[in-house]
Amino acid sequence: MDIDILRCEWAKKYGLVGDEGPKYMGVSTNIMTPKKIIVEKLCNALKQYDLIQRRLICILEKCIDKCPVKGKERR
Repeated sequence: MDIDILRCEWAKKYGLVGDEGPKYMGVSTNIMTPKKIIVEKLCNALKQYDLIQRRLICILEKCIDKCPVKGKERR
């Protein structure tokens, strides 16, 4: 299965998609991944990150639980 690592990182590493966990910690940021992720789009999205919770970027269980490739070895 091909994995789009940038999409995973956009959602979980940078905490930009609220439904992947950050909203459960009070973060109001919810910026869906664009069709093509480029540095400029990521930088712009990070500038829009919740100003109050800016330092509270983390990975939560919902993202890991729903990941279609969890537990599969990466080659």
